[in-house]
Amino acid sequence: MQEHCKIKSSNNSLRYMRPIISEVCNILIECYNQSNLIPDTCLPNSSREISLTPTLYAAAYRMRDSQHRKYWPAAELPVTRKDGMGRLDLALFSSKRTVLVECKQLRMAIRGKSFSRVQTRLDNASNQLRDIYELESIVGSTFIKKIDKVAMVSIAGVMPIEKAELLNDSEKEEMFWDKFEALRAEFKKHMISGVYLGQHHINGKIDLNTNCSKQVSIGQFFVLMKL
Repeated sequence: MQEHCKIKSSNNSLRYMRPIISEVCNILIECYNQSNLIPDTCLPNSSREISLTPTLYAAAYRMRDSQHRKYWPAAELPVTRKDGMGRLDLALFSSKRTVLVECKQLRMAIRGKSFSRVQTRLDNASNQLRDIYELESIVGSTFIKKIDKVAMVSIAGVMPIEKAELLNDSEKEEMFWDKFEALRAEFKKHMISGVYLGQHHINGKIDLNTNCSKQVSIGQFFVLMKL
Protein backbone atom coordinates (compact mmCIF):
# COMPACT_ATOMS: atom_id res chain seq x y z
CA MET A 1 0.00 0.00 0.00
CA GLN A 2 1.37 3.39 -1.00
CA GLU A 3 0.36 6.34 1.16
CA HIS A 4 0.00 9.57 -0.71
CA CYS A 5 -1.65 12.95 -0.59
CA LYS A 6 -3.69 14.95 -3.09
CA ILE A 7 -4.52 18.65 -2.96
CA LYS A 8 -6.95 20.18 -5.43
CA SER A 9 -8.37 23.68 -5.79
CA SER A 10 -10.39 25.26 -8.58
CA ASN A 11 -8.85 28.69 -8.01
CA ASN A 12 -5.70 30.22 -6.60
CA SER A 13 -7.21 32.13 -3.70
CA LEU A 14 -5.77 29.63 -1.20
CA ARG A 15 -2.53 28.78 -3.00
CA TYR A 16 -0.51 30.06 -0.04
CA MET A 17 -2.07 27.31 2.12
CA ARG A 18 -1.05 24.49 -0.23
CA PRO A 19 2.51 23.99 1.15
CA ILE A 20 1.22 23.93 4.72
CA ILE A 21 -1.53 21.42 3.95
CA SER A 22 0.98 19.28 2.07
CA GLU A 23 3.19 19.33 5.15
CA VAL A 24 0.21 18.40 7.34
CA CYS A 25 -0.29 15.32 5.15
CA ASN A 26 3.40 14.46 5.49
CA ILE A 27 3.14 14.68 9.27
CA LEU A 28 0.09 12.40 9.29
CA ILE A 29 1.92 9.85 7.15
CA GLU A 30 4.96 9.97 9.43
CA CYS A 31 2.80 9.49 12.51
CA TYR A 32 0.87 6.63 10.90
CA ASN A 33 4.08 4.85 9.88
CA GLN A 34 5.33 5.08 13.47
CA SER A 35 2.04 4.12 15.13
CA ASN A 36 3.71 1.03 16.58
CA LEU A 37 5.24 3.41 19.12
CA ILE A 38 1.91 4.78 20.38
CA PRO A 39 -1.74 3.65 20.28
CA ASP A 40 -3.65 4.44 17.09
CA THR A 41 -6.13 6.53 19.05
CA CYS A 42 -3.36 8.92 20.07
CA LEU A 43 -2.43 9.75 16.47
CA PRO A 44 -3.21 13.28 15.21
CA ASN A 45 -5.48 11.67 12.59
CA SER A 46 -7.50 9.65 15.12
CA SER A 47 -10.50 11.98 14.83
CA ARG A 48 -9.76 14.28 17.74
CA GLU A 49 -10.41 17.95 17.00
CA ILE A 50 -7.94 19.12 19.62
CA SER A 51 -5.10 17.47 17.66
CA LEU A 52 -5.69 19.42 14.44
CA THR A 53 -4.35 22.81 15.54
CA PRO A 54 -1.02 21.44 16.85
CA THR A 55 -0.55 19.55 13.57
CA LEU A 56 -1.12 22.74 11.57
CA TYR A 57 1.22 24.58 13.93
CA ALA A 58 3.94 21.98 13.43
CA ALA A 59 3.48 22.09 9.65
CA ALA A 60 3.78 25.88 9.56
CA TYR A 61 6.87 25.75 11.75
CA ARG A 62 8.51 23.23 9.42
CA MET A 63 7.88 25.55 6.47
CA ARG A 64 10.36 28.02 7.94
CA ASP A 65 13.13 25.65 6.85
CA SER A 66 11.83 25.24 3.30
CA GLN A 67 11.94 27.30 0.13
CA HIS A 68 8.29 28.28 0.56
CA ARG A 69 7.01 31.41 2.23
CA LYS A 70 7.82 31.36 5.92
CA TYR A 71 5.02 31.55 8.47
CA TRP A 72 5.21 32.17 12.17
CA PRO A 73 2.33 30.27 13.78
CA ALA A 74 0.47 31.22 16.95
CA ALA A 75 -2.26 29.06 18.47
CA GLU A 76 -5.20 29.58 20.83
CA LEU A 77 -5.10 33.37 20.66
CA PRO A 78 -7.53 35.28 22.92
CA VAL A 79 -9.97 37.26 20.76
CA THR A 80 -12.92 39.55 21.31
CA ARG A 81 -16.16 38.28 19.80
CA LYS A 82 -19.57 39.90 19.64
CA ASP A 83 -20.82 37.68 22.46
CA GLY A 84 -17.72 37.99 24.63
CA MET A 85 -14.18 36.66 24.77
CA GLY A 86 -13.07 33.57 22.90
CA ARG A 87 -10.05 31.94 21.32
CA LEU A 88 -8.83 31.71 17.73
CA ASP A 89 -7.49 28.29 16.78
CA LEU A 90 -4.53 29.48 14.73
CA ALA A 91 -2.91 32.58 13.24
CA LEU A 92 -0.19 32.41 10.60
CA PHE A 93 2.07 35.45 10.19
CA SER A 94 4.23 36.10 7.13
CA SER A 95 5.83 39.10 5.48
CA LYS A 96 2.86 39.45 3.11
CA ARG A 97 -0.22 38.47 5.11
CA THR A 98 -1.77 37.27 8.33
CA VAL A 99 -4.04 34.23 8.06
CA LEU A 100 -6.66 33.59 10.74
CA VAL A 101 -7.75 29.93 10.79
CA GLU A 102 -10.71 28.35 12.57
CA CYS A 103 -10.72 24.54 12.58
CA LYS A 104 -13.49 21.97 12.89
CA GLN A 105 -13.44 18.18 12.86
CA LEU A 106 -15.89 15.41 12.02
CA ARG A 107 -16.11 11.76 11.04
CA MET A 108 -17.74 10.78 7.77
CA ALA A 109 -18.66 7.39 6.40
CA ILE A 110 -16.63 6.61 3.28
CA ARG A 111 -19.80 5.45 1.55
CA GLY A 112 -21.99 8.26 2.86
CA LYS A 113 -23.75 10.48 0.32
CA SER A 114 -24.58 13.56 2.40
CA PHE A 115 -22.17 16.46 2.90
CA SER A 116 -24.47 18.64 5.00
CA ARG A 117 -22.39 18.12 8.14
CA VAL A 118 -19.30 19.39 6.35
CA GLN A 119 -21.16 22.53 5.29
CA THR A 120 -22.44 23.00 8.85
CA ARG A 121 -18.89 22.86 10.21
CA LEU A 122 -17.71 25.33 7.56
CA ASP A 123 -20.57 27.66 8.47
CA ASN A 124 -19.76 27.40 12.18
CA ALA A 125 -16.08 28.16 11.60
CA SER A 126 -16.96 31.04 9.26
CA ASN A 127 -19.34 32.57 11.79
CA GLN A 128 -16.68 32.41 14.48
CA LEU A 129 -14.22 34.20 12.20
CA ARG A 130 -16.76 36.87 11.26
CA ASP A 131 -17.60 37.47 14.92
CA ILE A 132 -14.05 38.57 15.67
CA TYR A 133 -13.55 42.31 15.90
CA GLU A 134 -10.83 44.65 17.15
CA LEU A 135 -8.34 42.72 15.01
CA GLU A 136 -5.59 45.10 16.07
CA SER A 137 -5.60 43.33 19.42
CA ILE A 138 -4.58 40.11 17.64
CA VAL A 139 -2.19 41.14 14.91
CA GLY A 140 -1.23 44.72 15.68
CA SER A 141 -1.39 47.67 13.32
CA THR A 142 1.66 46.50 11.35
CA PHE A 143 -0.20 43.49 9.91
CA ILE A 144 -3.71 44.93 9.64
CA LYS A 145 -3.51 45.73 5.89
CA LYS A 146 -3.65 42.12 4.63
CA ILE A 147 -5.69 39.65 6.67
CA ASP A 148 -7.20 36.46 5.29
CA LYS A 149 -9.73 34.33 7.13
CA VAL A 150 -9.85 30.60 6.45
CA ALA A 151 -12.44 28.10 7.68
CA MET A 152 -11.10 24.55 7.74
CA VAL A 153 -12.78 21.19 8.32
CA SER A 154 -10.80 18.02 8.95
CA ILE A 155 -12.70 14.84 8.09
CA ALA A 156 -11.81 11.33 9.20
CA GLY A 157 -13.01 8.89 6.54
CA VAL A 158 -14.44 5.96 8.49
CA MET A 159 -16.11 2.61 7.86
CA PRO A 160 -17.40 -0.23 10.08
CA ILE A 161 -14.57 -2.49 11.15
CA GLU A 162 -16.51 -5.54 9.94
CA LYS A 163 -16.61 -4.05 6.44
CA ALA A 164 -12.97 -2.99 6.53
CA GLU A 165 -11.84 -6.51 7.37
CA LEU A 166 -13.52 -7.83 4.20
CA LEU A 167 -11.71 -5.40 1.88
CA ASN A 168 -8.12 -5.44 0.73
CA ASP A 169 -5.94 -2.33 0.76
CA SER A 170 -6.49 -1.48 -2.90
CA GLU A 171 -10.28 -1.67 -2.50
CA LYS A 172 -10.20 0.62 0.54
CA GLU A 173 -7.89 3.05 -1.23
CA GLU A 174 -10.18 3.17 -4.26
CA MET A 175 -13.17 3.93 -2.02
CA PHE A 176 -11.19 6.66 -0.27
CA TRP A 177 -10.29 8.47 -3.49
CA ASP A 178 -13.84 8.10 -4.78
CA LYS A 179 -14.91 10.00 -1.67
CA PHE A 180 -12.23 12.61 -2.38
CA GLU A 181 -13.65 13.21 -5.85
CA ALA A 182 -17.18 13.43 -4.40
CA LEU A 183 -15.98 16.14 -2.00
CA ARG A 184 -14.38 18.02 -4.90
CA ALA A 185 -17.64 17.88 -6.84
CA GLU A 186 -19.63 19.12 -3.83
CA PHE A 187 -17.27 21.94 -2.81
CA LYS A 188 -16.07 23.20 -6.18
CA LYS A 189 -14.87 26.59 -4.93
CA HIS A 190 -12.87 25.27 -1.98
CA MET A 191 -9.49 23.63 -1.53
CA ILE A 192 -9.81 19.89 -0.97
CA SER A 193 -7.04 17.64 0.32
CA GLY A 194 -6.92 13.94 1.06
CA VAL A 195 -4.28 11.66 2.54
CA TYR A 196 -4.82 7.91 2.39
CA LEU A 197 -3.21 6.11 5.30
CA GLY A 198 -4.71 2.65 5.66
CA GLN A 199 -6.81 1.12 8.40
CA HIS A 200 -6.37 2.39 11.96
CA HIS A 201 -8.49 2.84 15.06
CA ILE A 202 -10.10 6.15 15.92
CA ASN A 203 -10.60 7.85 19.23
CA GLY A 204 -13.85 6.71 20.84
CA LYS A 205 -15.45 3.76 22.57
CA ILE A 206 -13.16 0.74 22.47
CA ASP A 207 -13.84 -2.85 23.47
CA LEU A 208 -10.83 -3.49 25.66
CA ASN A 209 -11.26 -7.26 25.34
CA THR A 210 -10.84 -7.23 21.56
CA ASN A 211 -8.91 -3.95 21.29
CA CYS A 212 -11.03 -2.69 18.43
CA SER A 213 -13.55 0.09 17.98
CA LYS A 214 -16.81 -0.13 16.05
CA GLN A 215 -15.37 2.01 13.27
CA VAL A 216 -11.94 2.44 11.77
CA SER A 217 -10.46 5.28 9.75
CA ILE A 218 -8.61 4.80 6.48
CA GLY A 219 -7.54 8.38 5.85
CA GLN A 220 -8.12 12.08 6.30
CA PHE A 221 -9.75 14.79 4.18
CA PHE A 222 -9.45 18.56 4.54
CA VAL A 223 -11.83 21.19 3.19
CA LEU A 224 -10.64 24.81 3.26
CA MET A 225 -12.75 27.86 2.50
CA LYS A 226 -11.54 31.45 2.26
CA LEU A 227 -14.01 34.01 3.57
